[in-house]
Order: sequence, then C-alpha cells, then structure tokens
Amino acid sequence: MNMFKAINSAIKTEVAAYRMYKKMAEEATNPEVKSLFNYLAGFEVTHQKFLEAELRALESADGDEKGMPSHWLQLLNEELQLPSNGNIGNDLEQIRLGLSASESIAKILKEANEELQKRQIRYENEISIAANIQKKLLSQKLPEDTGLRISALNIMARSVGGDYYDFLKNKRDQLTMVIGDSMGKGIPAALLMTTIRAVWQSWSMSGFESPGEILRMINQTVYSDLHAIESFMTMFCALYDPNTSNFKYCNAGHNYPILRHAVEPSCFQMDVGGMPIGMFPDTEFHSDEVILSENDIVVMYTDGVTEAQNKDNVEFGFERLCELIDQIYALEPDEITKKIMSEIINYTGSSALADDVTIVVLKKI
Repeated sequence: MNMFKAINSAIKTEVAAYRMYKKMAEEATNPEVKSLFNYLAGFEVTHQKFLEAELRALESADGDEKGMPSHWLQLLNEELQLPSNGNIGNDLEQIRLGLSASESIAKILKEANEELQKRQIRYENEISIAANIQKKLLSQKLPEDTGLRISALNIMARSVGGDYYDFLKNKRDQLTMVIGDSMGKGIPAALLMTTIRAVWQSWSMSGFESPGEILRMINQTVYSDLHAIESFMTMFCALYDPNTSNFKYCNAGHNYPILRHAVEPSCFQMDVGGMPIGMFPDTEFHSDEVILSENDIVVMYTDGVTEAQNKDNVEFGFERLCELIDQIYALEPDEITKKIMSEIINYTGSSALADDVTIVVLKKI
C-alpha cells in the first residue's frame, strides 16, 4: 500500500537525519552549537517514534483504510497514549494541530541550522584569511650571504597558531634571529604572536649588541599587556656575526635549541637566558656566546616537536631529538628539517598534529 511505503520512507528519513545531527554534535566545538544539534537529534527521534506508532497502528488494522479514521485512530491513541474524549473529530484535530506545531518547530530549527551553517562558512573564510596573513608574516624568503645555510619549517596544528620565527639583518650586518611560542593555540595565540613580532622587529633594529638586552626590552614593552590577559611567550633570540662566526644567544624560557659541533659527538643545550616573556616585569636576561665552526649546526624548535606523543602517550622528548640529530647532522638543513618532521609523524603514527611545530636549522658554511 502507498501509505505503508510513505511511512516507511519517512521513518528512514528520520533515522538518517538523527545520525547526521548526532555526528554534527560530536564534531561541534562550540557548546551552544553542540547543544542545538543534540536537540535536533532528539527531535528526529520523537518524529521517528510517532511514525513507527502510526505504522504499527495501521498494521494492526490489517491495512483496512476503510476502517479509518475510527479504528486506526483508536489504535494510534493507545500506542501513543494520547488523551481521548471519545470524539473522533476532536482527536483528529488534536493530532493535526500537534503535527502542525511539530512542522512549525521543524521549520524554525531548520532555519536556525541553515543560519549556523552560514556562520560556520563565514568563520572558516575568516580563519582562512587569517591563516594566509600569518603565513605571510613568517619569513618567506630566508636570508642569504650570512655565512649560514638556513632551513625553516612551520606547521600549524590548526589553521592559525602561536609559533613564530623571524630573521633580520641589523645595521652592523649581523643576522638577528628569533623563534618563539605563545601560550595557547588558535586565534588568541596567533594574535599574541603578531604583537610580539612587531615589538621584536622594532627592538632588534635598535642597535643592541646583546640578545639578552633585546629580550629585556621586549619584556618591559609587553609585560603589562600580557599580565592583563594572563599570558606569556617563550622566545630564543640570537645574533650571528658572519665576520667573526660569533653566535650570541639568549633563551627566554624556550625549548633548549641544540648546538651540534661537527667535530664533537654530543649535543649542547643552549639554555642560558631567563624567564618567559610576560612572566615578571623586571626580568634580567643573560646572554651567552659560542664560535661556530664549519658544518656546525644549530637546531631551534618549539614544543610541538619534543611534546609530540605516541599511542602510549609517551613524548618524543629532548633525548630522542638529540639522538636523531647525532645521526643526521651531516645532512643539509632542508634535509634535517624534513627528517625531524618525518620522525615525529612516524612516532605519533599520524600527520594530524596536537600542537604547532616549528623547526629552524642553521648550518655554518
């Protein structure tokens, strides 16, 4: 019968709609959106039960459409436990009004769902624009004629993130460099990174000969703002003089960059410095220096490297990174960055990152 087919088809539609809304609820990150999709899923279940009750009532009437609406309505009332005053016409009107109200609610929810989808599209477009801007803010063209071969790799766990690296030549033809990681992820971290970038570039070109002094001035400049939003940023700043091969550096709470001399079979941790930027107003940042020799390498990175976890929630770790660098330090910088990234993916078993990853490799020519 056409009625059986129509109701069965409607039930299948409700089941499919329920599964769709449950999936959307599971994938939603916004609590309000998640709640709405769960509500929509529950609404589809209610509709499904109503249709199933209609089908059972119709089957109990042996498909006798001539016996409707009296016999069919009686069975339907018993199935759904609808109140009945014995007046078939009134009961039919009650069901009709109920279905009409359900359809009105469904229409409102559908419109709300469509508006949410439109907002999601706008949000994704805005994020795409922000990601493109952030990508352009990172050094697109690595410096040349510096006495170093340089490679840099940046991969965000989300569309935008808080990792940062940069290079500038100062007035004395020294190469100023930085790598940083702002607290958190996503848009807030990206905004903080953008702010710190502007301040770092300004102070890096101000004539300071010590990276510790540069970081001290950055901290004084941004401390009040970072304190107000309860945030901070780790940074590693360095100055390299190609004429003397002198590499001065200062570490503001950042992951320890690794210095691997070509003639010494061990990693050196570049940990001299101070607290992260924004932690305390009057932090002193101490600098250290080292003379680079031919084929020495410096590997700078963010915590997305060492804190990457395998299926047992064990981190990749500093020691594992040192062992890897001992094996590959003779390679060219581009090959080293790619190899480190490849090892992280192999270790975690996934190319989907839990945190932003930035790797910068310098090799003395």
